[in-house]
Amino acid sequence: MDAPDLEGRRAEAAEMLLRVAARLRSETTVAGVLDAAFEAFHPLLPFDRLEYATIDGDELVTRWVRAAYPSVLLDVGFRFVPTSEPPSGPWIDIDTAALAGARPEGHPARLLLDEGIRSGLCCPLEAKGDRFGYLFFCSRQPRAYSEFHTWVMSHLADVVAGALALTEAYERVQAHSRTLERLMRSRRDFVSAISHELRTPLTGVLGLARLLAEGEILDEERGEVIEMLVHQAEDAAAIVEDLLVVGLAEGGHLEVTPVPLDAGALASSLAAEVAPQVTVAGTGLVTADPVRSRQVLRNLLTNALKYGGDRIWVEIRQRSDAAEISVCDDGPGVPDSVAEAVFRPYERGGDVETGGHGLGLWVSRLLAERMGGSLSYVRDGSVTCFVLTLPSQVDSATNESVNVTSSDTSATDGTWGITNP
Repeated sequence: MDAPDLEGRRAEAAEMLLRVAARLRSETTVAGVLDAAFEAFHPLLPFDRLEYATIDGDELVTRWVRAAYPSVLLDVGFRFVPTSEPPSGPWIDIDTAALAGARPEGHPARLLLDEGIRSGLCCPLEAKGDRFGYLFFCSRQPRAYSEFHTWVMSHLADVVAGALALTEAYERVQAHSRTLERLMRSRRDFVSAISHELRTPLTGVLGLARLLAEGEILDEERGEVIEMLVHQAEDAAAIVEDLLVVGLAEGGHLEVTPVPLDAGALASSLAAEVAPQVTVAGTGLVTADPVRSRQVLRNLLTNALKYGGDRIWVEIRQRSDAAEISVCDDGPGVPDSVAEAVFRPYERGGDVETGGHGLGLWVSRLLAERMGGSLSYVRDGSVTCFVLTLPSQVDSATNESVNVTSSDTSATDGTWGITNP
């Protein structure tokens, strides 16, 4: 092509570039920009296939592909490590067959050759001076590209890169906005649930206190009423404690003070207060915060009482470096697919109606991990267990764990330490 013809084509292309640029900038998604490019670039470039790949460390990752034929072999998700530094501007692959012949199986050039591609044009994409990806134009015709086409892409590159960078940023903002909306909706539901949860025990406290103040209670009933009042107040206090933990955790001020504890004695005393029908078997020594350990166990026992089966028991097993405290029941549990959801804040176990304020188990796991332990959900046959693992007591002088043998392990399943009494 002589110089006058080339200049004429460039002048014509320049007008089309303005229209193409306006169309790309009107799109609000990455896929929209690329679909528009596929349709708008045909008058300017010959191609049967358009690919968008981004840089991920040392790799190129195919993010989007569109072709004029059905059999795409090099598709979205393909990863490739280039073996040489690419040029700074657009470059042409004159003969894909020759390029592929010297490459191993699985190389992009081999895959493109199998798709019927015979030549290509690659254009680097940069935003604010940083290269973030490439556009690959591929044709089933050999030697389809010329100097004119590299000139076109050198002018289109900034437009495409800008449109992609803008829409990717917009999509990130939209995703963040959706996350915030979901969180705000969850918190609104949480506030509503907390209000309901607190109203129930507080109403009981106020009602019982008023009856006592007005002398409406017979002397022989006074002790029972006072006990009911104490239980209602403890329920309200437990909810407040969970809320305080949330506030401290979100502010980065949640602290624990580990001391040697007898896990068996702690579980037995708490069970006697919260649920006298619960049996406790085994013993173990742990190093944990007594207040936070009590809070975790109370949450687990309360959870079992509300949503578990008819039988509830606690089993403690001493390991070499930790003790496992399992709060178990014979209830239906939750499906495996939503088991982890019960440990997330402001969320319920999927489609399972769990009630409650949606914080107890999350707070319990948070406290367990802060004390160097863990909290997990285990379903074994007909038994549901929440297993609290806390580190064993450590002798500060010798830095050796104190081993305690469980007093009741004969009927224990060796896998999880679950006993069904």
